[in-house]
Amino acid sequence: MKSNIPGGVDQNLIRWLVAWLRRREWQMPEAEARDVVGSVLVKYVEEPPEEMRSLKAFFCWKIRNEVKDRYRLRRERERLEALSMDAGFSQHATEIDYENQYALARIIDKLPARERYVFLQSCVHEVALTEIAKDMNVSFTTVWRLRKQALTRCHALAGRTHGDPK
Repeated sequence: MKSNIPGGVDQNLIRWLVAWLRRREWQMPEAEARDVVGSVLVKYVEEPPEEMRSLKAFFCWKIRNEVKDRYRLRRERERLEALSMDAGFSQHATEIDYENQYALARIIDKLPARERYVFLQSCVHEVALTEIAKDMNVSFTTVWRLRKQALTRCHALAGRTHGDPK
């Protein structure tokens, strides 16, 4: 298996991160742990952060997030495969649907916290705007504006405007 770890990175750091990840995620095979560490290191090399206090802490944080993303991705893929088998959909259609859902999740994650909360509560969990306003201790108008801003940002992040079809 070809390694995706970029050259010039301290091998002791790589070994330590792989060992740390395998201790933390005891079921993870070494090849997968090296793949996770490698993908985080590639992202670091491609786009280094502006500021960080500790290199190990930074990588541990990024690796934990990568593992969570992969777990969610795998779990969602399994759920969609099960649904496609039940409904008789083709694997290709499921893969497209999965990619759209994953892209939408990434867009929602980029929303500011209050907008994300209102968007998820109103659009995903179908909670009434008045109930969200009570929960957040703000006016109905504020919640309505936050949802509108969230939808506008989602459209912008997806590369669309309100007038575009689909």
